[in-house]
Amino acid sequence: MTFVSQLLTWMCCSKSAIRIRIPACSGNYTPSIWWDLGYPRHDVARVVGVSEGTVRNYLHAYAAGGLEALRQFNPHPTSAALDAYTDTIRQAFVEQPPHTVQEAVDRIEKVTGIRRSPTAVRTWLKKTGFGFRKTGPIPAKADPVAQRLFLETQLEPVLAQAQAGTRHVFFMDAAHFVLGAWLGYLWCLTRAFLPTPSGRQRFNVLGALHALTHEIITVTNETSIQ
Repeated sequence: MTFVSQLLTWMCCSKSAIRIRIPACSGNYTPSIWWDLGYPRHDVARVVGVSEGTVRNYLHAYAAGGLEALRQFNPHPTSAALDAYTDTIRQAFVEQPPHTVQEAVDRIEKVTGIRRSPTAVRTWLKKTGFGFRKTGPIPAKADPVAQRLFLETQLEPVLAQAQAGTRHVFFMDAAHFVLGAWLGYLWCLTRAFLPTPSGRQRFNVLGALHALTHEIITVTNETSIQ
């Protein structure tokens, strides 16, 4: 039996091949015969029922270690091997979260020496508790010490006066809504354009919340709020 005949016979009839849903063959219709008759690789892949890339991978595995290498060959490695590095990967990603799954694939390989497909890494990340979450902003110049000082020396004294009935305290802020269309996505042959205001016209809302009664006072206009 030739090199390729052994390979394709194993692919068609072994338990490992059945496990990856390669149909068993019998009689004179084995893929090895097709190859021995001179059919190209893509025709052999069609007869066996797998992709040409799978045939190529099996050929490389056989060339490296013969039939024994094929018995050990797994064309679809799982992410279970990453479990031993969970703490290491978690620490690296907590310090610097990856932006994309592909970036996670590359960084995991750099840390562990193990490379898995983006699909396998995505599954492992979800299993480990990671999620693709939108980032949230915080004030870049926030000073916890100054905030604590303001709370203790200014805010808490006037709140005490409000509770004593000697003054009113409101928490106040403004919002400015731009009058314009919120553009989304459409399935279309060419890019669609929708009529929309220029975006310079705004609807302003000034709101004030009473610190004790939670009464809300609002002032609105379409010009400006001073």
